[in-house]
Amino acid sequence: MKTILRGFRVSRPEFGEAAIFALVSLGAVGAFTRVLSPHMMAATLAYACFLTGLRNRKNPSVHGKWMASGVAIDVAIVLVLELGRDAVATALAFKLGPLQQIHIAASSVALVLYLPLVVLGLRRLRGKGTPMSGEWHRRLGYAAFAFRTVGFLFMFSLVGANGGH
Repeated sequence: MKTILRGFRVSRPEFGEAAIFALVSLGAVGAFTRVLSPHMMAATLAYACFLTGLRNRKNPSVHGKWMASGVAIDVAIVLVLELGRDAVATALAFKLGPLQQIHIAASSVALVLYLPLVVLGLRRLRGKGTPMSGEWHRRLGYAAFAFRTVGFLFMFSLVGANGGH
């Protein structure tokens, strides 16, 4: 295993490093060209954390750290957008196009799924999880990741809309 940050280990470098490199490159290009907003760059970082955490799912403590980092970044983005731009009112007004609405819907579902995922994951880390709670953690985790992936991909439909995301 290769240590990237203290306590954050990455295995299987052939997949993980390539995916992380691609996402970091995307963020860097977006920052350099000023195409991506700071929120989009943070969302790219969160998605890279999710990919790394998913790849390390066999190592619970490493998996938990990466996934918790991704969740924390995602929740922080939502709070900043809500406080700065009244994002919920904008979403509920349906003033954005269908692609942007897909982004909002998918990201919202992922956000809602984070709560039971964190609770079930913490139980497992503390040794209090049951086989059934582990199965639900996996099922909800894959569902949340699928919704987050859709939200992440459709996030790019917001480039140029309302000053970015």
